[in-house]
Amino acid sequence: MTTTPVLASTWSFGHIGHDAAWPALDAGGSASEAVAAALLAVELDPRVDSVGVGGIPDASGTMALDSAIMRSPGHWAAVCGVRSTGAPSTICAALLDDFDRALRVGEGADTYARARGITLHDPWSDVSRAFWARHASRIASPHRQHPFTIPIVDDDSGALFPTDERQWSRHDTIGVLALDRRGDLCAGTSTSGIPLKPVGRVGDSAIIGQGLYVLPGVAAAVATGTGELIASTCLCFDVVSRLHAGAAPVEALRAALAFCLSQMTPRPHEQIGVTCLTAAGVVASGALRPGYRTAVRTSVGPGAHDTDCVLLMSEDQA
Repeated sequence: MTTTPVLASTWSFGHIGHDAAWPALDAGGSASEAVAAALLAVELDPRVDSVGVGGIPDASGTMALDSAIMRSPGHWAAVCGVRSTGAPSTICAALLDDFDRALRVGEGADTYARARGITLHDPWSDVSRAFWARHASRIASPHRQHPFTIPIVDDDSGALFPTDERQWSRHDTIGVLALDRRGDLCAGTSTSGIPLKPVGRVGDSAIIGQGLYVLPGVAAAVATGTGELIASTCLCFDVVSRLHAGAAPVEALRAALAFCLSQMTPRPHEQIGVTCLTAAGVVASGALRPGYRTAVRTSVGPGAHDTDCVLLMSEDQA
């Protein structure tokens, strides 16, 4: 039986990746190829100031990028602290070809990329350099730096982020979900992390079970937001596990977010957004607070999926 293909990505700028990945996916290409193509398109677009060549450096002025691609518990690849390229997802794609399961960090990931002959893209853009020039003097200690809100870069046709999304500008990891005509699922993530993050800080995005998870025949999930919150309850694994146990998509999202919230008190600036895609092609999303949106692409065309459940509707609930 042929499955109708679907793409879903975190945040409205996800359409950038969909435009690149959809034609091949719609023509019968694989979910993993679609995820890789979508991630790369976003990474190479400097307008996205949280991913790839548009990303923001850490508190030492060094680019340190994270990415992961997952097809199943037995097939995944992830990299953390990549400095050699603005497209860390290309290292993940190569690792996935060479190994069933692989995690490479820092110089190990960079050395592998060079040895593998992967095309390396300058991780710095004019936006990144300008941001560092403006804010470097604000850093008291590279190892104790706290994040703050970063500016948004608009395109010619309007903001990359609608007004309600702008408040979460520092949380915008790109997470991509794909379902292909064979019924295979894939998930991928890429991020430069929290702007001016402490040196060595790694969030949830590249960690299997935290920022992404896939269970073939069941569902896939990706998350975005404050990595330390998402990591604390292995959010994406939790969502997919609840779906595997029979929960409806929105029910699974709400329960997983509620469990996360029950374990800690988020600060007012902290957000979580999570999107899942079932093997039946159902897209659902949930968030800690308002302002999260999912980009979707199907045979009908591009669209935006508003959040199905939000746990904290006002600051007094925080």
